[in-house]
Amino acid sequence: MTNDQKIPPIKDLIDDMHQVDVLHFYGIKHQSLIAMEELSELQKAISKAARYVRVHELDQPSHDPYLRDMAEEIADVLICIRQMELYYGLPDDLISYFVYKKVERNKARLEEKTHDRETD
Repeated sequence: MTNDQKIPPIKDLIDDMHQVDVLHFYGIKHQSLIAMEELSELQKAISKAARYVRVHELDQPSHDPYLRDMAEEIADVLICIRQMELYYGLPDDLISYFVYKKVERNKARLEEKTHDRETD
């Protein structure tokens, strides 16, 4: 990828009609197995990055092979997630609801832990 090359946002790259075609061609069982495989590969990429990437390398993530690998695995997982959303008819607002709840829960936990540290 070059600096002058414009890549659209993720949501614009994952064409729903193409993903439906993929699901029809390979079937949900196959794509479910692929999704599990991709999740496993992402888990391994995260583990490697946690072990080998140093903080100073975060300034240039595209140059670090472990971070590039993690980015590639995240892309694979996002595509698989979208396929599962489409196949099972999971509406965006339902997923957004759970994302919202979990983010708010994390904020509350962080606030609580920050408050606890300040009072100790």
